[in-house]
Amino acid sequence: MNSQIRIIKKIIESFPNIIIWILNDIKLTDFTIYTLVGSYPDLRKLNLSNCDKVTDIGIRQIARCHNLEHLALNSLKFLNDETIYIIVQSCPNIRYLNLEFCYVIDTAVEAIAQSCRNMEYFNLYRSESITDSSIFKIVKKCSYIQELELGFCGSITDTTIKDIA
Repeated sequence: MNSQIRIIKKIIESFPNIIIWILNDIKLTDFTIYTLVGSYPDLRKLNLSNCDKVTDIGIRQIARCHNLEHLALNSLKFLNDETIYIIVQSCPNIRYLNLEFCYVIDTAVEAIAQSCRNMEYFNLYRSESITDSSIFKIVKKCSYIQELELGFCGSITDTTIKDIA
């Protein structure tokens, strides 16, 4: 068994009442994610920020965590709309989603708006292809949103920002 898997399983087994799993900056592989998500499908929080050894195939395994509420995938440059769509369709309870420094386009944001209606925090920092249209959908469909990070989203206009406010 992979040493990463043994260590993470030991942590989770030591704290069975805590369903928080933070893995940022660990050199995970697709196999590690596949094994751990299969062993702990009731995860509620998952942080895979900066896990640059994981591929799109590994990230798709997150869809097996149907109770996921907190998901951070920032700086995963390979992430694509189809994968985001698969995750949000399977994990509609997501309330916190961080896609900072990911290449995200309107179709992904629209899928998130459609599926994750209880969203409270959404970070799209540096998503330069996002337009006003998808942001309007997030604001309209996600009525619980409290924080929406749109820094350096060059296609978002001042009019949209004023309308959100």
